Amino acid sequence: MELMDALSLDIYGKLQPLVLGACVVGIVDGLIYLWNNLIIHRDIKPSNFLVNSNGEVKLADFGVSKQMSQSIAWSYVGTKIYMAPERIYGEVYNMTSDIWSLGISLAEMALGRFPFEKELKTKEYLIIRQEHISNLILEKELKIIGNGFVDELINGCLMIIPKQRLNLKELTSNKFLLAHRPMNKNIVSEFIKEKQKNNNIGK
Repeated sequence: MELMDALSLDIYGKLQPLVLGACVVGIVDGLIYLWNNLIIHRDIKPSNFLVNSNGEVKLADFGVSKQMSQSIAWSYVGTKIYMAPERIYGEVYNMTSDIWSLGISLAEMALGRFPFEKELKTKEYLIIRQEHISNLILEKELKIIGNGFVDELINGCLMIIPKQRLNLKELTSNKFLLAHRPMNKNIVSEFIKEKQKNNNIGK
């Protein structure tokens, strides 16, 4: 694996639209590789998206990843605030749980902050209700990013019912991803170097 000398994306705060697009392509490509090999990551979050000064983006922390058995899993591992509702409730889950976590992560990187209240103590509060998701997606700030396509991507990931989330085919053909393919590593590299040069990481 390449040296990921720029650490993880969670320390860089709000990502500029073109940077976000390039990073999303790298992240989704990594997830698609896992899913095609019947592996659920189970801990998708910005701190597990590694980046280097060459502009490469890689998935990290496979400590809780699981080979799917007949495309389903049961165990309760991962970071709660990024977990899909079905996982929090201890129900059966599959790769669509990773898609939920991807949606939360993309919203966080687009907005520069976690999109929901972090101080959640019980299962009832951990479940993000549909109206909260609608409020997030309708935020003007988020609607503007990516020419209106990134909100469609995030909305497609954050569906309460797993079967209603984007599937693999829909994810790969999403307008936001297509608009940023092929991945522009130079944009990510320049962004990282500028942040480091100005000691502006996390802002």
